[in-house]
Amino acid sequence: MTTSLANASTARHNNFNLLRFIAASLVLFDHSFPLALGKSQIEPLQEALGISLGTMAVDLFFISSGLLITSSLYTRNDLLGYIRARALRIYPALLISLLITVFLIGPFFTSLSSWQYLTSPEIYSFLLKNSILFTGADYHLPGVFTDNPYPSIINGSLWTLPYEVVMYTLLVLFSYCLPVWLKAVPIITIKVAYLLIALGSMAAFLVQHFTGLLPIPEHALQLFTMFFSGAACYFWRDQLKLSTKWFAIALLLMTAATANKSIFFITYSIFWFYIVLYLAYIPSGHIREFNRLGDYSYGIYIYAWPIQQSIAALTDRISVFQMIILSFGISLTFAIASWHIVEKPSLRMRYKKKNGTPVIKDTLKSQQ
Repeated sequence: MTTSLANASTARHNNFNLLRFIAASLVLFDHSFPLALGKSQIEPLQEALGISLGTMAVDLFFISSGLLITSSLYTRNDLLGYIRARALRIYPALLISLLITVFLIGPFFTSLSSWQYLTSPEIYSFLLKNSILFTGADYHLPGVFTDNPYPSIINGSLWTLPYEVVMYTLLVLFSYCLPVWLKAVPIITIKVAYLLIALGSMAAFLVQHFTGLLPIPEHALQLFTMFFSGAACYFWRDQLKLSTKWFAIALLLMTAATANKSIFFITYSIFWFYIVLYLAYIPSGHIREFNRLGDYSYGIYIYAWPIQQSIAALTDRISVFQMIILSFGISLTFAIASWHIVEKPSLRMRYKKKNGTPVIKDTLKSQQ
């Protein structure tokens, strides 16, 4: 089977909800090793290949965001609507999780007295910084989880959210600045410019990974590369073919490359976006019934770490398997509540209507 991304993306449903759910679950799986056993313990795939399932999951998030959110911005052509949609997707659920973390989990697990904890400026700094995200994330609350196998880090998963917000901002800047810049180079179109951004960032990412010579953190380059690879795919959606044959070849090449960490890293960096897009749009049938359940991935992502730390604090010794099963069940419960009580109602507020018709229309049927 072969079809263009443009054609595949016109279908009403896709598999992004399921892929993101699996990705969030893999992040939980990945974190279970150090949170149960200590910082030195890593997920087995990372030891074997140099890339963890958690890293692959985060890359999936950024590839899908790059594609869907670029579509959202360029097809709606509404900056205020874009900002409103992004804010309502990220912040309401995040703020609730932060309040639960600071005022329920924190007081219960802190080694300080309730008065000392609640009057500490650190908790309000934690709340403010993580509510803004533009200045990075804060991971510490006074006296909380200090004796855990992975001590003191309240929610390590928050590290990607500031990068997510930065990518949204860069996308807006590019959308306004590129047409101006490209007037001086008329041979380069917006479409070509995004391809060059994606290819250039991938080259920089690989150079940094193997040499460490660039003054930019590798993880920042990685997330930028994944996001803008997705963005470039939006502009090249008519030319990008989703083919079962090429999907199989990409999987085969990645499998063959597992014999060498460096070769696998290069192969993964080049082909992962294609695998993600194929899985998002081509498999159909009963698999798409998952969309009826809702999008629980964000809830799992923002709640899993503090729940795992709480489990570790309440148990003298817990196996990785026990941590995975117990934390997944509790995290999923919180995620379901978050989706139905906070996220879904918030998403209904994204669209301003005029004469009964949504001003904003997303042709890729994004649920972002």
